[in-house]
Amino acid sequence: FTAVKYDQSKINAKWVGESERNQERVLAAILTFAPVLVFIDEIDQKLRRSEGGDSGVSMRLFGRMLEFMSDPGIRGRVLFVAATNRPDLLDAALKRVGRFDIKVPFFVPEADERADIFRVMLNRYANFKWSIKEGQLRKLGADTPGVTGAEIEGVVVKATDLAAREESPVEYRHVAKALSLVRRNTADVDFMTAAALLECNDLEFVPPKWHDKMDWAQRVFAGRGGE
Repeated sequence: FTAVKYDQSKINAKWVGESERNQERVLAAILTFAPVLVFIDEIDQKLRRSEGGDSGVSMRLFGRMLEFMSDPGIRGRVLFVAATNRPDLLDAALKRVGRFDIKVPFFVPEADERADIFRVMLNRYANFKWSIKEGQLRKLGADTPGVTGAEIEGVVVKATDLAAREESPVEYRHVAKALSLVRRNTADVDFMTAAALLECNDLEFVPPKWHDKMDWAQRVFAGRGGE
């Protein structure tokens, strides 16, 4: 599969009819790459019905995309994959079978996963110039419950900066210091976790430990009024 990214904001244009023509060019291009994977990031923001004020352009673009995604002629040739932190905000028409058949939840990483994320981010930002033992990586993972991958990335960026000031490879002490300095900025983790769990339509993709948390997810979601 070839992989491409679909971004409707780059299709929009100011001239009458130009947005629709741009979209048709993009869809035609997608077909030329088939078999192709089409990725849509932050789909709750990037692909939605019009809220008015654009003479119906957004509604037409949205409707055409729904038509394209559900075309049986492209099934098996064009695979759509999308990501969102707020699946509850997706238009119901997007979630029907034939457009997005499987909804897979991704949860806050576990301790071992956090240790692995620290390793990946250290390689990326410290350019492999770091000196932290495996046991120390595992301790970092164990000591950061509830921390997201994005927050780990921010910590490693800070640790890399601290080490650079000393002209030193990144060491455990730099990461520990960064953890004490960088404030967490991911909000509503419980709510987004609950929404992801409730939207999942195939428990094969849910770790067994989460199978008995549906009642918890319902309570959390209901507590926010479903927004």
